[in-house]
Amino acid sequence: MSARSFRQDRVVLVERVALLAVLASIFTGCVSSKNLALFQEGPNTTVDSLSIAQQYTPRVQVGDVLSITVSSLNPEASAVFNLPESQAMIQG
Repeated sequence: MSARSFRQDRVVLVERVALLAVLASIFTGCVSSKNLALFQEGPNTTVDSLSIAQQYTPRVQVGDVLSITVSSLNPEASAVFNLPESQAMIQG
């Protein structure tokens, strides 16, 4: 095997490995948009939140039992923040 042939084989091998790496990164980095949770604000989310906050003044008193539920258009995204009802009552 000559030095020139060895260099050519090595170049071909490097090119194939580079192509394989590029293809692997393209196909493994793709996620279906249906499975991707996007945490972006809607067009008037901030305005709506501010108007609701200005209209309501909470009055929490000693002995009150509070419950906070996070909701969103994607139930999987908000499930992380919501404890099941039985655990919430146990933790008190």
